[in-house]
Amino acid sequence: MDDIGNLIYLIFIIISLIGGALRNFRNKKEKAPRPVMQEEPQQVQTIDRDELESVIIEQRKSEEAAERRLAEMEMKAKKALEARMRKRPERKPRKEAVKKETKQTNLTDPVHLREFDVRKAVIYSEILNPPYL
Repeated sequence: MDDIGNLIYLIFIIISLIGGALRNFRNKKEKAPRPVMQEEPQQVQTIDRDELESVIIEQRKSEEAAERRLAEMEMKAKKALEARMRKRPERKPRKEAVKKETKQTNLTDPVHLREFDVRKAVIYSEILNPPYL
């Protein structure tokens, strides 16, 4: 039985090697460079100086028009922003915030120390400052 197992193992290895060699041979055929067709040289067009100048003038005109439109859009945006700022009411401080600021407490009083819970403080600090952020 030991000899049959070795024989099957060797046959499997030989088949694997032959299959790999055939696959590599096919890949080399596919990767072979294909003949490149040569393109015909493009004909160079000659342009008159007058035509060239007219094209340049047209481009300059279109650039100037684009700059004017951009300036108009910027002015409209500034005006819209100013109008929004004028419409926005001034924010008044909340009454609760004013009361809290005016109320002064002494933190060394025994009343505040009794309300303080170290366990809750540690838990809240770990929630607010997770290590993976």
